[in-house]
Amino acid sequence: MKDEEETVILTSQDIHRVIENVGINKFMDELIEEVKNAFLDYKKGNITARPRTPDSGYLWEKEDGRTIEVMHASNKDACFKIVNYHPKNSELGLPTVMATGIYLDVKTGFPKMIADMTLLTALRTGAASAVATQLLARKDSKILGIIGAGFQGEANLHALSRVMRDLEEVCVYDINDQIAQSFAERMEKICNVRIEVVSDVQSLVKRSDVLATCTYANRVVVKNDWVKEGTHINAVGADTRNKQELDYRIISRAKVVVDLRSQSISEGEINIPIRTGRYREDDIYADLGEIIEYTEKMGYIKRVKEKVMGKGKRGRTNDNEITIFDSTGTSFEDLAALRLLSKYLNEEYGKRLKFIYIPPDPEQRSCYSPFV
Repeated sequence: MKDEEETVILTSQDIHRVIENVGINKFMDELIEEVKNAFLDYKKGNITARPRTPDSGYLWEKEDGRTIEVMHASNKDACFKIVNYHPKNSELGLPTVMATGIYLDVKTGFPKMIADMTLLTALRTGAASAVATQLLARKDSKILGIIGAGFQGEANLHALSRVMRDLEEVCVYDINDQIAQSFAERMEKICNVRIEVVSDVQSLVKRSDVLATCTYANRVVVKNDWVKEGTHINAVGADTRNKQELDYRIISRAKVVVDLRSQSISEGEINIPIRTGRYREDDIYADLGEIIEYTEKMGYIKRVKEKVMGKGKRGRTNDNEITIFDSTGTSFEDLAALRLLSKYLNEEYGKRLKFIYIPPDPEQRSCYSPFV
């Protein structure tokens, strides 16, 4: 059987084994770089990715927020991901969020890999927050606040701990104190940083230099007068039309950077303030890719010692401004994650199947020959 005729099937256990053998810190460091490059490639037009909007084909039930979405991106390779959010799944013993990805060869359309992407989705979201934090947070940020001790809280903490060089303390809040305690015990070992579980979300926000909101909330979790000047916020939880974590007045006084503009307007943290007339699309400062492009350009100018100011969008410009990264999660982040995963695949992981029927004689072009 030819290798090019085989599709690799990867379960969640396979994904964990790959990452464990690579090293979770090494994998995250490389993923942060891959995600940064994906944002830059999208900005330059090197990646095709359709925004996830109501007219792009997904299910959303207003009554309970049930969502099933299809995401896709392509350049040298391609991926499709189906991801859901079903808030009542815990009552059935199922995860509230599940994701399945297909990784394809662009030249032939052949599916090279089918993988559980639930963990990878969390990791690439954390990596995107890390890229944004490098560009938007104060360089002397020492205290990180995490609201929501689920998958996204874990991945954001891990990714941010890799880029916040002066990080001294982490505070975590969850509506379930037992989950928060377990989170702290587990993530202290992985991130090698002291984690304090707090019962008062207000005090957590007021202390934080960098904040990651990683909840399923459909009401305000963080109030305006809690957020001090100079804070950077990674707003992660709002990724469907009925979700909201931040007081709209925080957004109004902040420099807002989005991952994918039309997607953020449709279902990100800014979607409700826009729909209620409290924020305007024109108030968005930049896409993250614009800031990465400017930073790369200025880095080149400094290296070659050119005395030319590059045009573009800068990240943080002073220590007093409040910055927000509105993270909805993009398909080109998924592509970056699958590409990195494929780099480390070998015969040890997954199951290789002749998943697609290939006629013994290509000239026959018959799908009925197996029945004869």
